[in-house]
Amino acid sequence: MAHFLLNEKPPSKVAPAQDSDFEIICEDNCGMTTFEGPPTFTLVPPLDLCVSTVTFNNWRTITGGNVANWPSPRTVIYWLEGNERDMTFSPEVSSISFYYSSSVQVTIEAFDTAGNLIARLIKPANFREPVYDEWDLVTVDVGANAIARLRIIGDSNQTGIDNFQVCRIVCPVANPQTCCKQMIEHKTQLVPPALIGDEFSPVIYTNVIEAAVEAVCPEEVMICGVLRKTITYDTILFNPETGRDGIFTGYQVQDEVPFQCMINREDANAGDTFYISGAAILCNVFARTDNIGKVQDPRDPENDLEVAWSFKEKDIVKVCVRKGTAPVPPQ
Repeated sequence: MAHFLLNEKPPSKVAPAQDSDFEIICEDNCGMTTFEGPPTFTLVPPLDLCVSTVTFNNWRTITGGNVANWPSPRTVIYWLEGNERDMTFSPEVSSISFYYSSSVQVTIEAFDTAGNLIARLIKPANFREPVYDEWDLVTVDVGANAIARLRIIGDSNQTGIDNFQVCRIVCPVANPQTCCKQMIEHKTQLVPPALIGDEFSPVIYTNVIEAAVEAVCPEEVMICGVLRKTITYDTILFNPETGRDGIFTGYQVQDEVPFQCMINREDANAGDTFYISGAAILCNVFARTDNIGKVQDPRDPENDLEVAWSFKEKDIVKVCVRKGTAPVPPQ
């Protein structure tokens, strides 16, 4: 039967390898090594595969040899002496996958930290003369972070693996939306004054809220914002066409009211990034005209009209944040 290592013998002394010598790829909640990088016949050291440190017990690299059609050219790992090899995981992993090539049947067994067998697979020999060029994928998935040790049963110098990947189930990190509420009471001066009474349009108003994260302090997110107000009403203005005062409808006055509030976040640290996830007027407590007086009716000098010289309003605004960078809206 052909061997991975033909008639050669590995050197009696091999320079120690480090995990930095090996190609390691991190992706999502998984880590994989292709075993590329170190010299051939290197004893594989413990490798930090992104989510777990894997200890390979007396596995060796082989570059070239009686091997072809590598999953990732040109290095795989195998063992000499005995018919089985183990590898351990710290912390435990939920799934393991790799490619194997073997001239004998291969048994894969997974154990938990207590040594209990939690998964067992049997795979057929796939060697075809004259070289090891058939590589089949094996996946062991137990659905929980429970695999502490993996045993591969094959044969010395006749079983090898490549592209070894481990994955862990990672709970998503909660990123709650937290909010502050602030009461804003403000009086806007109406100049010229608003005409009030049944014959005139009611005074109407619209509000738009804008908010930003001003600063992030330990446990606190500081919010600053402005409430932009537009008040529309009827009033008396000079009419250049007639050369005298007249009734003008739809006149607008704009005003801005600044506000601040503070949001308690236990996960906030100075320098963290937060973004505004929502800002709205939660409630209008009241909105009314104020400072009522009288002015002469331009249509009838002997008649007075009731006017309001200010508009008084109380609102409750609510601003919410999330940690991180604001998501980009879909195109």
